[in-house]
Amino acid sequence: MRVYGTAVIVPMRGCILGISRGHDTGDWTLPGGKLDVLPSGRLERFEEAAVRELREETGVVVHEEQLEPTLRGPTRSGGEHVIYLARGCFWLPPVLISEPFEGYVKWLPPSALLAPTCTYRDSNRRALRRAELL
Repeated sequence: MRVYGTAVIVPMRGCILGISRGHDTGDWTLPGGKLDVLPSGRLERFEEAAVRELREETGVVVHEEQLEPTLRGPTRSGGEHVIYLARGCFWLPPVLISEPFEGYVKWLPPSALLAPTCTYRDSNRRALRRAELL
């Protein structure tokens, strides 16, 4: 089964918004996830999924027009993954919330997303470089 996913880089004052998968604070990554199949039967667009995942996982609101594609590539399953840079986001109260059991949300130095314990460190590195944040 092909997997299609997206992630979002949210920069602020030299930091990047990161999330931990589950409660493993050694495995930080960018907020994001898989594209959903909508009730109509069509697969979400990458931008739609990025907006939804960012809000679900962090409480940060961004509009599709504020997303700049930064990195696009294949997934191991033969699908595709797109990482966006978000500009001009705003926060919904309470700030930096996540759905139950999603993990932690935190402003991090970019290097925290590149640690050897981070599952997606290679794609994080490529995306942060392309966004000129490293």
